[in-house]
Amino acid sequence: MHGSEALFGVVSIIITISGILAIFIPFWVFRIRNEIIKTNQLLAQLIELNGGINPDHYIIDSSAKPTKQCPKCGKANKKTDSTCIYCGTNLRNTL
Repeated sequence: MHGSEALFGVVSIIITISGILAIFIPFWVFRIRNEIIKTNQLLAQLIELNGGINPDHYIIDSSAKPTKQCPKCGKANKKTDSTCIYCGTNLRNTL
């Protein structure tokens, strides 16, 4: 009987700790969530005060392959293509 009393004591301690954590963890999660929301609102206000988001300030990816547009259909083709792969228009004189 001595072993079962020890097991009961350990299990009751684990259940007590789990109950305490179940009560307090949601408050921590909601606090972190609310702080993130406030931070995002503050950053949005700072961006707005700074003049908003300007698409000209974005960095263009230099690893993108150079393309040229077809004057007829307007779709992008490889820079080395001599004809449009979509409509067959001659692209030799296109920049």
